[in-house]
Amino acid sequence: MDGTDAVCAHIRLHPFAMLAVNASVSPIIAMVPLVLNSEEDCLIGHVSRRNPLASLKEQDLAATAVFQGPHAYISPSWYPSKDVDGRAVPTWNYIAAEVRGVLRIERDVEELNPYLSSLSQQMEDGRENPWRLSDAPEDYLARLRRGIVGLSLRITEMNGVKKLSQDDTQDDFNGVVRGLMSETDPAAHAVADEMLKMGIY
Repeated sequence: MDGTDAVCAHIRLHPFAMLAVNASVSPIIAMVPLVLNSEEDCLIGHVSRRNPLASLKEQDLAATAVFQGPHAYISPSWYPSKDVDGRAVPTWNYIAAEVRGVLRIERDVEELNPYLSSLSQQMEDGRENPWRLSDAPEDYLARLRRGIVGLSLRITEMNGVKKLSQDDTQDDFNGVVRGLMSETDPAAHAVADEMLKMGIY
């Protein structure tokens, strides 16, 4: 995955992240959907007040968000070279984006609407009848806001991580694609599609 644009596109396509926070007592890891705000160079989301992240008293903590894309097991039996010299072992192909930054937690219920609306707007856009925050009764939203905290991760570094057999020979690369396409798991097909998109052979 090369370039900031590609990393941003990956995050928009796979917004459900593993967020690891370097808290003072011990690291905290939470699964949370995060939305990219390119104008402010940050990721925003929200979690329940019951989430361990909500109990953090500190602000401006170092944190890393990992956005996993398609991934699949790669069998050595798919490599034609295995039949020649036997030098093939199992591996895993995958795509991910890593975002490092500084985390702030928003507890003021009057400031939480953007944290609620950003994800739904991204996920609902393009649907025939997109849901909007304004569709819900205000008293209901007020109750929800009291049960969440907002998360804002100011981005300091973004990286794409990609292992898609790009260093294999053409024969082995094509063997992996064929092997993945023969699987019943849709994730394996998605990995094969990503391999073919690279256009290296």
